[in-house]
Amino acid sequence: MIGPAEQVFLSNELHDMKHSGESLNTDGSRSYDFVQGLHLKMLYHRARLAARSLSVLLRCAQ
Repeated sequence: MIGPAEQVFLSNELHDMKHSGESLNTDGSRSYDFVQGLHLKMLYHRARLAARSLSVLLRCAQ
């Protein structure tokens, strides 16, 4: 399950892809490289959110 921030992130990625002319494979599917790239971007986004949350928690704990 993805959260609201991740939904916004994915929506923005897909919007950018659509306007950049990213093409589909002949069978209509996304390429493996594209899916892997999107997955890595999502992991990076989650790591940034986790780091930000941890930073806030540490500040509150002091």
